Amino acid sequence: MGDDESDFIRNADNQKIYVRSWVPSCDPVAVLYITHGVGEYGGRYEQLGVYLRDNNIAVHTQDFVGHGKSDGDRVHIDDFQIYVRDVVQHIELLKAKYTNIPVFLMGHSMGGIVSTLFAIQRPELINGVVFSAPALLLGAGTFTRGLVRAVAYFVPQLVVRKSDPSVLTRDPDEIRNYMEDPLIWRGGLKAGWVTAIFDAQLQVANGVSAIKLPFITLHGTADTMVDISSSQFLMENTQSEDKTFERFEDGRHKLLVDLDRERFKQVILDWLNKHITSSQ
Repeated sequence: MGDDESDFIRNADNQKIYVRSWVPSCDPVAVLYITHGVGEYGGRYEQLGVYLRDNNIAVHTQDFVGHGKSDGDRVHIDDFQIYVRDVVQHIELLKAKYTNIPVFLMGHSMGGIVSTLFAIQRPELINGVVFSAPALLLGAGTFTRGLVRAVAYFVPQLVVRKSDPSVLTRDPDEIRNYMEDPLIWRGGLKAGWVTAIFDAQLQVANGVSAIKLPFITLHGTADTMVDISSSQFLMENTQSEDKTFERFEDGRHKLLVDLDRERFKQVILDWLNKHITSSQ
């Protein structure tokens, strides 16, 4: 067992960013920093946080600006570099606290883009990356992207896409939990945010070949929100010599709440333990 903590920090724009952690009562052997998906928030990773905490790994996360309990226009941003900047700030604070243990980064879906950009730009701050269905590939054609950009120029707050929570999991209880959570944004994706993710995906495409860090990517074969080819893209386009692709047969988008969640957590723990040892 250990301590579950939450607090606020101020980002470079003086916005309050809600942060939380699951920390073992004894000295942890490593830190995992989780970056969440669009519309959700860090607290949605509690079951993974508690699981790793009970295995002597400290888990930290934040609610991205515009998400959960953090300040900001709901699920709207001009540039994904703001997300990256806030994660860099928080991890630098954590590295000052945890001076002698490895720090790993985890990114789910949208958080996978943030984590990839982090790994490209600030690899010296982390020892490896865990990807969960990273949304790295442009899912729209040139015409659609141009149309969304035009809409975003005039009406950036216009909702251009809504999602069905059944794409996240096959577990009806988890779908119900998602629909009843008041901190989840269910208002759909805005044109301005969609344009920002297009730009971030282009940045990933241009920079991903620079990644040399160890990583694992976990993806469900039945993910209709982020195609599994996104994880294959990471495997084929990075310089990393230590990289693993773990497929979950029939798994949907958010494996942490899907039917094979116990295997998902165990695979992450096993990978972390292996790389904690190699980092020492």
